[in-house]
Amino acid sequence: MFYSFIFSGNPLTVASSWRLRRCVHCGACLSLAVLCAIPSIAAAFDNDMLDEVIVTARRVESKVEETPQKVETITREDIEKTVAVDLTDVLKKNAGVDVIQYNSLLSGIGIRGFRPEFSGTNKRSLLLIDGRPAGSTNLATILLDNVERIEILKGPASALYGSSAMGSVVNIITRRSRGDVQGEARVGYGSFDTRDLGARAGGNLTEAIDFDLNASYHNQADDYRMGSGDILPYTRFRTQNVNGRLGADFADHWRADVKFDVFQGRDILTPGDIADGSTNQGSKDVDRASGDLRLSRKFETNTLSLTAYTAQEQNDYRRVTSTNPLDQLYLPYNYFYNRIDWYGVQVQNDWQWSDAHNLVMGIDWERVDTETRSLSRTGERQAPFYPDNRKETLGIYAENTFRFNDGNTILTLGGRYDSIETTTLETPFLTGVTSRARGSWQAGLGRS
Repeated sequence: MFYSFIFSGNPLTVASSWRLRRCVHCGACLSLAVLCAIPSIAAAFDNDMLDEVIVTARRVESKVEETPQKVETITREDIEKTVAVDLTDVLKKNAGVDVIQYNSLLSGIGIRGFRPEFSGTNKRSLLLIDGRPAGSTNLATILLDNVERIEILKGPASALYGSSAMGSVVNIITRRSRGDVQGEARVGYGSFDTRDLGARAGGNLTEAIDFDLNASYHNQADDYRMGSGDILPYTRFRTQNVNGRLGADFADHWRADVKFDVFQGRDILTPGDIADGSTNQGSKDVDRASGDLRLSRKFETNTLSLTAYTAQEQNDYRRVTSTNPLDQLYLPYNYFYNRIDWYGVQVQNDWQWSDAHNLVMGIDWERVDTETRSLSRTGERQAPFYPDNRKETLGIYAENTFRFNDGNTILTLGGRYDSIETTTLETPFLTGVTSRARGSWQAGLGRS
């Protein structure tokens, strides 16, 4: 059971309202629903759904009625109604996706037959934040305070997004607050001695400058209690997150936004198998940081945009208990470390070349560096499990949307070309590995 007090209002004045939210994690619920079928309301609802604007299907704003793919939207209201700690919980309960989720703050998803993935950089379900790669292999590090909505494109989208979108695309749209500066704060306490704190603010600082700022802290200080009443040891963890955005309109139809997002997970205990009891447990620290700069310019028939981004994900693993007698003298000790760095640039142009037709075209460049280290129980560095590597991708794409019969008939035709170079890097203490590059290319064509 979890209780959360939420205060909201203008932070420059006394909070204007508060509410109590009670979330029950287990138990039974009996509800009585009275359903009334009113044709006018149903018709209005259908029209609202068709007029909904999404950005994931075509990489630009488009109406749902013009989108041939299956796209589901999880709104901010849906998120607030969902008992969730991170992105995985929301997707699991609202989007019907396959999920793999561990107690040790580790999770991933799979869609359309692809198995859930929580590690590695060669994904089959592409995760984006505001249209650019999220820079995270672990969905448990994506928190929800700054999320406005989530768009899930189910099905292949490689003709626009490349090989990582073979199964789906999940695009997290973050808040962009406008108007008077408003704020919100929450304080929560719940089962397993869980403490939750959070605060956010956003709005216009001047007529041309706006911002968003969020911070949160979550600490589960006790271990999980299973349905049988038994305690599952080594399941405690704590996280903290801060993210922000500063945007400005300037010159003639120019727009700039700078964003950052920092996540830290500390003393995340990782239980072994239930049969192991109180042995073979570990601990880890998880760090993720990302940032991007976006520039856009609206012309009479074109919208040109440039996005440059960088991200880093780092995991540091420790052995806490062990059945090996040789380990006992050194426990706890660090035994593995890995780090992934992303660097990328996106350039896109949306050209409305006639009243009924438009062409979206662009270039994506990304480099991903992966580094690993392995340590012995005495702290000496040794050969890691796999060599360091680098992947560099250059993609060129274009998609044209044709509208005929007063917009009642829509045809989209597009394609993408990718050049991918994978390089195995020389890795300290790993013998028999030399620097080697391997290139490949792929082309895709889409029609709907």
